[in-house]
Amino acid sequence: MGTTLVRYWHAVAVRGALALALALVVVVWPYESLSVVALGFGVYAMADGLVTLWIALGARRHGAALGLRGLVAGAAGLVLVLGLGLAHGQVVKVAGVAAIGAGVVEIWLARRIRAEIVGSTYWILAGAVSVVFGVMLLVTPPFATPALSVVMGGYGLAFGIAMVAWGVRLRTLRRAAGPKEPAGAVP
Repeated sequence: MGTTLVRYWHAVAVRGALALALALVVVVWPYESLSVVALGFGVYAMADGLVTLWIALGARRHGAALGLRGLVAGAAGLVLVLGLGLAHGQVVKVAGVAAIGAGVVEIWLARRIRAEIVGSTYWILAGAVSVVFGVMLLVTPPFATPALSVVMGGYGLAFGIAMVAWGVRLRTLRRAAGPKEPAGAVP
């Protein structure tokens, strides 16, 4: 798993950039309706889920857990984008439960690879931010769109910074390992 993350460091950084874009959208349009906020988060969750699945496909160890995290995020995003006849309160609950589940999986995975990669603390921090965000969504009244915008913007900012920092750390490890020899090269 550790070597997969190092190899896909750019995908980890993209996940952070997506979260930062979500924060920017919420800051620019903080008073939009819950439907618009849910749509924005849904698009983010689907994109994050797809990028996570891409990383999981290359993982040898723990790929199934990472893939599950990607599927949960993608499915929650799809539910939020399509609406599926959910009431506003249910939309917020779906996002909250998905964030808690994703955060728990990320913390678990980060703890599993600590021996392989120094600096997985950034991933643990990102997972903790997801859990806190999920809890905040579950306790914030669904009709309080400005409050939800603040919570979502804070999440995007904190998660985005943590994931970009994690991606930069992984890139540093990739560069420290040096260039890989092409297959069949004689040392």
